[in-house]
Amino acid sequence: MSDERHQSLLAQARSKVVERRWYDAAEAFASAASELRVSGRSVEAQSAYASGGDAAWRADLLDLAMRCFVRARELLPEGSPLRAVRAVQMACVLVEFGELDSSALLLDEAEQDDPPRELLLVLLDTRMAIELLRGRVGRAQNALVLLESLVPTIGTPVLLFRRGQIASRLGRFTEAVDALSACSALVQREKGYDGPLGAAVLELAEVALFREEHDEALALLDRASAAWKRAGRGSGVMRVEAARMRLLGTMGAVDMLTSGLDRSISVAQERDMLLLEAELRLANGICLLQRSPECAVGHLDRAAELAGGMGAMALRGRALLARHDRPDGEREALEQACVDLVELTPWRSRAYLALARKLGSTHAGREEALEISASMLCRFSSMDLPADEARARTLLWKLSAGK
Repeated sequence: MSDERHQSLLAQARSKVVERRWYDAAEAFASAASELRVSGRSVEAQSAYASGGDAAWRADLLDLAMRCFVRARELLPEGSPLRAVRAVQMACVLVEFGELDSSALLLDEAEQDDPPRELLLVLLDTRMAIELLRGRVGRAQNALVLLESLVPTIGTPVLLFRRGQIASRLGRFTEAVDALSACSALVQREKGYDGPLGAAVLELAEVALFREEHDEALALLDRASAAWKRAGRGSGVMRVEAARMRLLGTMGAVDMLTSGLDRSISVAQERDMLLLEAELRLANGICLLQRSPECAVGHLDRAAELAGGMGAMALRGRALLARHDRPDGEREALEQACVDLVELTPWRSRAYLALARKLGSTHAGREEALEISASMLCRFSSMDLPADEARARTLLWKLSAGK
């Protein structure tokens, strides 16, 4: 390949990056990298493959992203610090594939290469994401402590984002809102940070959704969707719409549900995005519970199956809770949800209250149900969750009255 053609191909690819046409940029970089590799220009090929992988990642083309990162790594000599960079990038892709264990192994491998501070920040951030999906909030907190020791300024966005996420999983909602609001304010001032902005605002919406602040949640979801659209990230937009469906489903606003998430689920299936598929099925199941219970149960069962297969216990616990917090739900499944959600205080509390409802439906389980509901009443009160507190109080009253 002539140098002129090489420069032309790369220039075309870079122009598509500027336009945020990630799909086209990924294809262009991958094509240029392949020709460069055949021509024996391994250094330039490695760089083009890396750029192609990044663009493919942003376009949600996981297979292409993984191929590009793998080939870029293959072209690097042993001992190159960039090998650890490529390993972390591959680990990020594997998370979306639902291969959490393989992703964690790559992170361990990269960490052994004594990565520079900047890469270690990304590595710890990815490790926290994995542990939160697994439902291991304690381990995520350990990674956060390491991250805090590396970050010189308290206002670093990634630190604020993960701090907010962990706080929300522990039911410390005021702390979560403060951290996530500070994160979104920081990234909003920076050009090209629409993706991080979308992620931070979506987390804020999730907090509002859990606290049943419906108007606030809907407004935040609109902001998050706009940010993800500006970033050109389809998966981000789909996750926002999944949250919107969950919100409308819990509100009982069946008339506002214009359509389900079937098209998004198909896209996730076509691209082997198992994590996204599980999240979308959870949302579809929740929003369809009132309108089409049989269809909803199918989505929730599949979400639980997918999440369990990838080791995303936090997601499986939520799917089991949504599926079995019903008159025809199974006690054993609710008990498993309590186990899966053991380190996620707010969700665990809801799972235990659902278990108390199930136990209280029989005379033999009434005493245990009374004890659990009284405990959950205190938990919800301490987390300032008035709607959950009211539900726990109502159940406690019914059980005490023998109803």
